[in-house]
Amino acid sequence: MFRFPSQEWVAQYKEAINGNPAYKVGGANWNKGGVSLICQANPGIGIPEDVGIWLDLHQGVCREARMCTTEEAGAAPFVITGPYQRRKQVIMKELDPIQGMLRGKLRLKGDLPTSLSSHGVPEDALPDLAEATLSDGAIVYNGRPAFDVEELKVVWKAAWDG
Repeated sequence: MFRFPSQEWVAQYKEAINGNPAYKVGGANWNKGGVSLICQANPGIGIPEDVGIWLDLHQGVCREARMCTTEEAGAAPFVITGPYQRRKQVIMKELDPIQGMLRGKLRLKGDLPTSLSSHGVPEDALPDLAEATLSDGAIVYNGRPAFDVEELKVVWKAAWDG
């Protein structure tokens, strides 16, 4: 087992991604570019500064995984930011990353509808997804709060319509 954060840990993470049959299927449509993870600093557990991880994900395969600066991570088309505790919950399968983003437990920079449709979320699931999202409080889309289920459904449906 390797200590987080380290390049050895990131290499093992890449192996885990590529060894996950569910990811091969769920990520098969992903062709939107790199995804980076930014783990926020927590000196109390040995993470003195924010940490960046670059993942080159493409059609169900992680082609590259490496440590990077937070500046480089922030330049990726999709950036998921959160504290170590949330990252650990995702890795331990205690938190679905999409649900984490929808419920504000993880922050996404990038296009959420693209992320949802590329991960195989069917269009007919959008009303229930919008209801579940708002049951935990408002989310932010395009820099402003969305409080209405109908507003969210319109935004998310746009991902499937073009």
